[in-house]
Amino acid sequence: MEDQRAAEIKSRAAILEAEGERQAAIKKAEGTSTSMQILSEALRSTPENKEILRYLVAQDYINASYKLGESPNSKVIFVDPGSGSNEIVEQISAETVAEDTARRPNNGNGSEN
Repeated sequence: MEDQRAAEIKSRAAILEAEGERQAAIKKAEGTSTSMQILSEALRSTPENKEILRYLVAQDYINASYKLGESPNSKVIFVDPGSGSNEIVEQISAETVAEDTARRPNNGNGSEN
């Protein structure tokens, strides 16, 4: 009898938790929808909407960079997204390939020196 009661309590708790998560997801979606509507109206009524959009994109870029930097094993390189320069990416790729090659026991040249 006690096992059945414990199972019922556990089941109810799981249902309540799932319902809470569902309601939280709905509230988050409603909040996102409302903010998008407000932002859309503001952009329509503002002549400097391109500058606002640039600011919002830069803000998201900074937030994403901050989140990436929180990881203890990540390498974060801050690059101006507006620069359009691929030179930094090419340099990073070359360094990564060089590091990988140096780590191999045969130094990446196919022979066992």
